[in-house]
Amino acid sequence: MNSSNHGDARPDPLRVVGLTKTYPGSGGQVAALAGVTTSFAAGTFTAVMGPSGSGKTTLLQCASGLDRPTAGTVHVDGREFPYRSESEATRFRRTRIGFVFQQYNLLPTLTALQNVMLPMRLAGRPVERRPCQALLEQVGLGRHVGRRPAELSGGQQQRVAIARALASRPSIVFADEPTGALDSVGAAAVLTLLRRSVDEHGQTIVMVTHDPVAAAFADRVVFLSDGQIVGTLPDPSAAAVSDRMMRLGGPR
Repeated sequence: MNSSNHGDARPDPLRVVGLTKTYPGSGGQVAALAGVTTSFAAGTFTAVMGPSGSGKTTLLQCASGLDRPTAGTVHVDGREFPYRSESEATRFRRTRIGFVFQQYNLLPTLTALQNVMLPMRLAGRPVERRPCQALLEQVGLGRHVGRRPAELSGGQQQRVAIARALASRPSIVFADEPTGALDSVGAAAVLTLLRRSVDEHGQTIVMVTHDPVAAAFADRVVFLSDGQIVGTLPDPSAAAVSDRMMRLGGPR
Protein backbone atom coordinates (compact mmCIF):
# COMPACT_ATOMS: atom_id res chain seq x y z
CA MET A 1 0.00 0.00 0.00
CA ASN A 2 1.12 3.54 -0.52
CA SER A 3 0.62 6.44 1.85
CA SER A 4 -1.88 8.50 -0.09
CA ASN A 5 -5.32 9.37 1.19
CA HIS A 6 -7.13 7.32 -1.48
CA GLY A 7 -9.49 10.25 -2.12
CA ASP A 8 -10.39 10.62 1.55
CA ALA A 9 -10.37 14.22 2.80
CA ARG A 10 -9.06 13.20 6.20
CA PRO A 11 -5.33 13.70 6.79
CA ASP A 12 -2.97 10.76 7.14
CA PRO A 13 -2.65 9.66 10.77
CA LEU A 14 1.08 10.41 10.65
CA ARG A 15 3.16 12.78 8.55
CA VAL A 16 6.72 13.90 9.23
CA VAL A 17 8.23 16.85 7.36
CA GLY A 18 11.94 17.65 7.25
CA LEU A 19 12.55 15.67 10.42
CA THR A 20 16.10 16.29 11.62
CA LYS A 21 17.83 15.22 14.83
CA THR A 22 21.43 16.08 15.60
CA TYR A 23 23.65 15.20 18.54
CA PRO A 24 26.99 16.70 19.58
CA GLY A 25 29.92 14.51 18.54
CA SER A 26 33.70 14.72 18.83
CA GLY A 27 33.96 16.33 15.39
CA GLY A 28 30.87 18.52 15.64
CA GLN A 29 27.17 17.79 15.22
CA VAL A 30 26.19 14.27 14.15
CA ALA A 31 22.91 13.86 12.28
CA ALA A 32 20.87 10.85 13.42
CA LEU A 33 18.05 12.04 11.12
CA ALA A 34 18.73 14.25 8.12
CA GLY A 35 15.53 15.83 6.84
CA VAL A 36 13.16 12.86 6.67
CA THR A 37 9.81 13.53 5.02
CA THR A 38 7.18 10.80 4.65
CA SER A 39 3.61 9.93 5.60
CA PHE A 40 1.70 6.89 6.78
CA ALA A 41 -1.87 6.32 5.61
CA ALA A 42 -4.75 5.07 7.73
CA GLY A 43 -5.00 1.32 7.89
CA THR A 44 -1.43 0.60 6.81
CA PHE A 45 1.41 -1.39 8.37
CA THR A 46 4.92 -0.04 7.72
CA ALA A 47 8.19 -1.67 8.75
CA VAL A 48 11.24 0.58 9.20
CA MET A 49 14.58 -1.10 8.60
CA GLY A 50 18.22 -0.18 8.14
CA PRO A 51 21.74 -0.94 9.33
CA SER A 52 22.81 -0.16 12.89
CA GLY A 53 23.00 3.61 13.39
CA SER A 54 20.76 4.35 10.41
CA GLY A 55 18.27 6.36 12.49
CA LYS A 56 15.43 3.84 12.89
CA THR A 57 14.86 4.25 16.61
CA THR A 58 15.46 8.02 16.44
CA LEU A 59 12.75 8.28 13.78
CA LEU A 60 10.37 6.32 15.98
CA GLN A 61 11.14 8.42 19.05
CA CYS A 62 10.77 11.74 17.25
CA ALA A 63 7.67 10.74 15.30
CA SER A 64 5.98 9.54 18.49
CA GLY A 65 6.88 12.64 20.46
CA LEU A 66 9.12 10.82 22.93
CA ASP A 67 12.07 12.89 21.70
CA ARG A 68 12.05 16.41 20.30
CA PRO A 69 13.51 16.82 16.79
CA THR A 70 16.17 19.44 16.16
CA ALA A 71 14.16 20.63 13.15
CA GLY A 72 11.08 19.61 11.20
CA THR A 73 7.51 18.84 12.22
CA VAL A 74 5.38 15.83 13.12
CA HIS A 75 1.66 15.83 12.32
CA VAL A 76 -0.72 13.33 13.93
CA ASP A 77 -4.30 13.31 12.61
CA GLY A 78 -3.53 16.60 10.89
CA ARG A 79 -2.38 18.32 14.08
CA GLU A 80 1.21 19.35 14.64
CA PHE A 81 2.70 17.61 17.65
CA PRO A 82 2.74 20.03 20.62
CA TYR A 83 6.29 20.04 21.94
CA ARG A 84 5.78 23.29 23.87
CA SER A 85 5.13 21.61 27.21
CA GLU A 86 5.62 18.07 28.42
CA SER A 87 2.16 17.94 29.98
CA GLU A 88 0.51 18.97 26.71
CA ALA A 89 2.64 16.48 24.78
CA THR A 90 1.70 13.70 27.21
CA ARG A 91 -2.02 14.40 26.87
CA PHE A 92 -1.67 14.45 23.09
CA ARG A 93 0.11 11.07 23.08
CA ARG A 94 -2.42 9.43 25.41
CA THR A 95 -5.35 10.15 23.12
CA ARG A 96 -3.74 9.34 19.75
CA ILE A 97 -0.66 7.14 20.08
CA GLY A 98 0.06 3.59 21.26
CA PHE A 99 3.53 2.24 22.03
CA VAL A 100 5.22 -1.13 22.13
CA PHE A 101 8.66 -0.73 23.70
CA GLN A 102 11.58 -3.15 23.72
CA GLN A 103 11.61 -2.91 27.55
CA TYR A 104 7.84 -3.62 27.86
CA ASN A 105 7.34 -0.82 30.46
CA LEU A 106 4.61 -2.71 32.34
CA LEU A 107 3.66 -1.57 35.83
CA PRO A 108 4.84 -4.32 38.21
CA THR A 109 2.00 -3.89 40.72
CA LEU A 110 -0.75 -4.36 38.13
CA THR A 111 -2.01 -7.60 36.64
CA ALA A 112 -1.76 -8.28 32.92
CA LEU A 113 -5.37 -7.23 32.43
CA GLN A 114 -4.95 -4.08 34.52
CA ASN A 115 -1.87 -3.13 32.49
CA VAL A 116 -3.85 -3.49 29.27
CA MET A 117 -6.66 -1.30 30.64
CA LEU A 118 -4.26 1.36 31.99
CA PRO A 119 -4.01 3.67 28.92
CA MET A 120 -7.77 4.14 28.87
CA ARG A 121 -7.81 4.94 32.59
CA LEU A 122 -5.00 7.48 32.17
CA ALA A 123 -6.84 9.12 29.26
CA GLY A 124 -10.04 9.33 31.32
CA ARG A 125 -11.93 7.11 28.89
CA PRO A 126 -14.45 4.39 29.75
CA VAL A 127 -12.67 1.10 30.39
CA GLU A 128 -14.16 -1.93 28.69
CA ARG A 129 -12.90 -5.07 30.39
CA ARG A 130 -14.14 -7.65 27.88
CA PRO A 131 -12.31 -6.33 24.76
CA CYS A 132 -9.11 -6.02 26.79
CA GLN A 133 -9.45 -9.60 27.97
CA ALA A 134 -10.12 -10.69 24.37
CA LEU A 135 -6.88 -9.06 23.25
CA LEU A 136 -4.95 -11.02 25.86
CA GLU A 137 -6.63 -14.20 24.67
CA GLN A 138 -5.61 -13.40 21.09
CA VAL A 139 -1.95 -13.21 22.12
CA GLY A 140 -2.21 -16.50 23.99
CA LEU A 141 -2.48 -15.11 27.52
CA GLY A 142 -6.10 -15.87 28.31
CA ARG A 143 -5.05 -17.95 31.35
CA HIS A 144 -2.70 -15.28 32.66
CA VAL A 145 -4.91 -12.19 32.90
CA GLY A 146 -4.53 -12.08 36.69
CA ARG A 147 -0.76 -12.48 36.78
CA ARG A 148 1.65 -9.64 37.44
CA PRO A 149 4.67 -9.00 35.18
CA ALA A 150 7.11 -10.76 37.55
CA GLU A 151 5.06 -13.93 37.13
CA LEU A 152 5.36 -13.81 33.33
CA SER A 153 8.24 -14.61 31.00
CA GLY A 154 9.84 -11.87 28.92
CA GLY A 155 7.93 -13.03 25.86
CA GLN A 156 4.65 -13.02 27.76
CA GLN A 157 5.34 -9.52 29.06
CA GLN A 158 5.94 -8.35 25.50
CA ARG A 159 2.58 -9.76 24.43
CA VAL A 160 0.88 -7.91 27.29
CA ALA A 161 2.59 -4.73 26.10
CA ILE A 162 1.27 -5.25 22.58
CA ALA A 163 -2.27 -5.88 23.81
CA ARG A 164 -1.99 -2.69 25.88
CA ALA A 165 -0.89 -0.66 22.84
CA LEU A 166 -3.84 -1.89 20.79
CA ALA A 167 -6.54 -1.72 23.48
CA SER A 168 -7.44 1.95 23.22
CA ARG A 169 -7.54 1.87 19.39
CA PRO A 170 -5.10 4.76 18.96
CA SER A 171 -4.68 6.46 15.59
CA ILE A 172 -1.16 5.13 15.31
CA VAL A 173 0.85 2.42 17.05
CA PHE A 174 4.64 2.59 17.21
CA ALA A 175 6.42 -0.71 17.81
CA ASP A 176 10.16 -0.95 18.50
CA GLU A 177 11.36 -4.52 17.78
CA PRO A 178 8.07 -5.99 19.09
CA THR A 179 9.10 -9.61 18.44
CA GLY A 180 12.68 -9.33 19.68
CA ALA A 181 12.06 -11.34 22.87
CA LEU A 182 9.75 -13.95 21.32
CA ASP A 183 10.26 -17.38 19.84
CA SER A 184 8.97 -18.03 16.32
CA VAL A 185 5.53 -19.17 17.51
CA GLY A 186 5.04 -16.21 19.82
CA ALA A 187 6.35 -13.81 17.17
CA ALA A 188 3.91 -15.14 14.58
CA ALA A 189 0.99 -14.71 17.01
CA VAL A 190 1.97 -11.11 17.74
CA LEU A 191 2.53 -10.19 14.09
CA THR A 192 -0.78 -11.77 13.12
CA LEU A 193 -2.50 -9.66 15.79
CA LEU A 194 -0.83 -6.49 14.51
CA ARG A 195 -1.81 -7.38 10.96
CA ARG A 196 -5.42 -7.99 12.04
CA SER A 197 -5.58 -4.66 13.88
CA VAL A 198 -4.68 -2.97 10.60
CA ASP A 199 -6.99 -4.99 8.37
CA GLU A 200 -10.02 -5.17 10.64
CA HIS A 201 -9.79 -1.98 12.70
CA GLY A 202 -7.97 0.38 10.35
CA GLN A 203 -5.14 1.10 12.74
CA THR A 204 -1.85 2.49 11.46
CA ILE A 205 1.28 0.70 12.63
CA VAL A 206 4.92 1.76 12.29
CA MET A 207 7.30 -1.00 13.36
CA VAL A 208 11.08 -0.90 13.67
CA THR A 209 12.50 -4.37 13.10
CA HIS A 210 15.65 -6.12 11.94
CA ASP A 211 13.77 -9.32 11.09
CA PRO A 212 12.86 -9.81 7.40
CA VAL A 213 10.18 -12.34 8.38
CA ALA A 214 8.50 -9.76 10.64
CA ALA A 215 8.82 -7.10 7.93
CA ALA A 216 6.99 -9.39 5.49
CA PHE A 217 3.80 -8.91 7.56
CA ALA A 218 3.85 -5.20 6.64
CA ASP A 219 2.36 -3.45 3.61
CA ARG A 220 5.65 -1.77 2.87
CA VAL A 221 9.18 -1.40 4.19
CA VAL A 222 10.92 1.96 4.51
CA PHE A 223 14.72 1.65 4.47
CA LEU A 224 16.94 4.13 6.28
CA SER A 225 20.65 4.71 5.95
CA ASP A 226 22.65 7.54 7.53
CA GLY A 227 19.48 9.23 8.76
CA GLN A 228 17.78 9.36 5.37
CA ILE A 229 15.16 7.30 3.54
CA VAL A 230 17.03 5.43 0.82
CA GLY A 231 14.19 3.30 -0.53
CA THR A 232 10.83 1.66 -0.01
CA LEU A 233 9.57 -1.82 -0.79
CA PRO A 234 5.82 -2.42 -1.25
CA ASP A 235 4.26 -5.83 -0.58
CA PRO A 236 7.51 -7.14 0.89
CA SER A 237 8.60 -10.76 1.04
CA ALA A 238 11.21 -11.94 3.55
CA ALA A 239 13.58 -12.80 0.69
CA ALA A 240 13.25 -9.40 -0.96
CA VAL A 241 13.78 -7.63 2.38
CA SER A 242 16.87 -9.73 3.12
CA ASP A 243 18.31 -8.92 -0.29
CA ARG A 244 17.78 -5.18 0.18
CA MET A 245 19.24 -5.25 3.68
CA MET A 246 22.35 -7.07 2.46
CA ARG A 247 22.89 -4.32 -0.10
CA LEU A 248 22.50 -1.68 2.62
CA GLY A 249 25.24 -3.30 4.63
CA GLY A 250 23.85 -5.42 7.44
CA PRO A 251 20.94 -7.00 9.23
CA ARG A 252 20.32 -4.12 11.62
